[in-house]
Amino acid sequence: MIQTYYDAQVSLSWMVAMVSGVVLSLTSVLLMCFYIKQFVDDHKEQLGILKALGYSNGQLAKTILGLWTQFLELERFLAIFASFSHDGTFL
Repeated sequence: MIQTYYDAQVSLSWMVAMVSGVVLSLTSVLLMCFYIKQFVDDHKEQLGILKALGYSNGQLAKTILGLWTQFLELERFLAIFASFSHDGTFL
């Protein structure tokens, strides 16, 4: 009886964690898209040379997203390294 209750709680907690992760990820992607669009619109004067060379807003957004993705990956690896060095059993 107790084992069944424990298994139900574990499976429910996994489901809540997965749903929360998916919702958080989708929200992050949506906010990133709005932020990049706002960034491109706000910095049209600075990005004017690229626009004059024929770049579209979508191409500029892809370039900015690529640069930010590299930065975020570096942050992620540093966080994993820091957590692993703090406690070797983290992963």
